Amino acid sequence: MNRCLLLCSLLYPVYAVVNYQASIKDVGSTEYELTIEWDHDPTTAVMVSGSYNAGSSDPNLAGPCGLGSEEISPVDNLPYWFPRLFNRDVSAEITRKTGIQYASLDWQPCGHKDIVICHAESHYDIHLYYVTPQDQSSMTCDLDPPQGKSRTALPQCRDSATSSRNHDYFKLIKNNLPDRARITDQTAPNIYANNQDHSAGQQTPLKQHDFDFCVDPSSGIMGSGMHFGDKSETLNEWRSPVTIIGSHDCKMSFFEPMVSWNWITNAKSADQSWPVFETRDLVYTQKTFTALPTSWSIRVSEGCRTCSQGSSVAACNCHLKLVLRGERCDIPGANCQVKKECIECGDTNTKDCLTGMPYRSPWQGQEECTPRATPPVPAPVPVPAPMPVPVPMPVPVPMPVPNPPVTARPVYTPPVTAPPTTPRPSAPVVSPGIVDPNARRYNAPEVLISLRGLVNSAVGNRILQGVSTMERAGHVDVEATLSGDVSTFSATSRQQALLVFAARLGAAITRLVNIQTRAGSTVLSFTVLNPAGGQPQPQPVGSSQSDEGGGGLEAWVIGLIVGAGVLLLVGAILLGVYCCKQDGYTVGGPGGKDIEMYSANQPYRATPTSYPGVPVTEYPTQPHSQFMYPSQPRYPAQAAYPPRPIYPSRPTY
Repeated sequence: MNRCLLLCSLLYPVYAVVNYQASIKDVGSTEYELTIEWDHDPTTAVMVSGSYNAGSSDPNLAGPCGLGSEEISPVDNLPYWFPRLFNRDVSAEITRKTGIQYASLDWQPCGHKDIVICHAESHYDIHLYYVTPQDQSSMTCDLDPPQGKSRTALPQCRDSATSSRNHDYFKLIKNNLPDRARITDQTAPNIYANNQDHSAGQQTPLKQHDFDFCVDPSSGIMGSGMHFGDKSETLNEWRSPVTIIGSHDCKMSFFEPMVSWNWITNAKSADQSWPVFETRDLVYTQKTFTALPTSWSIRVSEGCRTCSQGSSVAACNCHLKLVLRGERCDIPGANCQVKKECIECGDTNTKDCLTGMPYRSPWQGQEECTPRATPPVPAPVPVPAPMPVPVPMPVPVPMPVPNPPVTARPVYTPPVTAPPTTPRPSAPVVSPGIVDPNARRYNAPEVLISLRGLVNSAVGNRILQGVSTMERAGHVDVEATLSGDVSTFSATSRQQALLVFAARLGAAITRLVNIQTRAGSTVLSFTVLNPAGGQPQPQPVGSSQSDEGGGGLEAWVIGLIVGAGVLLLVGAILLGVYCCKQDGYTVGGPGGKDIEMYSANQPYRATPTSYPGVPVTEYPTQPHSQFMYPSQPRYPAQAAYPPRPIYPSRPTY
């Protein structure tokens, strides 16, 4: 019956998806942008009200989607709970650039009551298959019969100890699973609402999100594959669209955005970014399929808010537009081949969505898995051989020359000594734990200013949310607040974060002191021993440096004061010279005597006190320039001079 229902859903001419279009364009030289859009048809879509929790046995959950219900929809003569599959072709250009073989826009009126990761409410499964329909036709399994009222006849493939066809669904993948991304922050006001173009940049406020993907053993759907997803997203009443990855026989088979009818109609009325939701900067555990989307967004029209069953397509006016962006398959070095990439043998990292523990298969045959990688053994560090000490060559002793039989004078021969050898200089040995006490250090405010430049940026695989510092004796204590809980913060991630901080500060040593959880975030406490880094530069005794230019300011003030003093001294000298020219001044004479000089309007005379007993001789008032020696003293022997002859006037020619 299961196979018959599945075939009927593919062949029955009833479509909830109308006006389907798929187009692609190049973005830059390496990326694609794929757009898929359609209208929701409420007249042909099987629509129900209410949602029903997966695995529930509550008898109050009655109605067409109730557990064990056999009620048939008059629209397509299929049970309400059965998925409606709407396969759509894509162009050869889309396949060549994205690797997508075809799209399946599947409408689930009741959701999936028996698939925990998918939740039980109306939604669209937008499967983008990287395998062909021919490949899918071989994905068969041995189906279990329905078990009482707790399960429907959904074509689920269960893991088996003996059936290899069933176990093929549980040969799990280790690569191409989402690890982290930035997704719409539905609680923040949307200041990007005017942007409705995915390529023009973000359309909503974004927040960092770390995925916690698991495999749901109840999600092996025949002809589709096993589903991997983040359980915390799908069971939160599907308040936002989510990302799903599918696989079969160790091969990734599809990429799937899932969008609930609750979000399409804005039934929760708490999403401040509706009618758009986006996922950007999507990072995978290990991306080996080049064209997997790095971002995607879904936008619906305003008419979806009030769309109900029985309305026409035009009256409903519920239009859905999906945009995906990624690297193209047709660029050099791209790899868009679907290939086997099984989990490692003895894997303990793939979590079971039902138990939260590593998945354990009942399979009793030989398990197909990837051998665990052996860490490379580091090559031995070559030790240089000691340089041989040069051995001096012996000085040859001259052979004696026969002399006449006379007594020769003894010849002094200096002792032969080896030339001194100079030891080879060895490289300085640097102890990683020793810091020169004279080395330049930053203080706590400088470390704080440097690390604040990393706030809201990626530090390893986390986002730095805040930083604080405290000055200690000889070092600075730092507390860095990172996104995410400490339980998922591995030792490798912590080491990566410390390396980022060390590179930012140029630190010689960064030592982790403590790690703890605070208000849902991870707080790293570490000590920066030598934040300046590099080789320490010795300072002259009594000198100082300042990063803010303080030493330069002091030198400038001192120079200004000295310069002003020099100017005042020069001014005083010039003023004195000027005054001396205007009035009399006194100069030193012979024997320490003073001779008083007068201005041009006073008679010149010798000072009586300077030369006792010598009469004072006065001369007519004349300018100083008319005297023979106006600045020389008049000695007693030369007290008087003959009168200067008066020459006749020069004749005029």
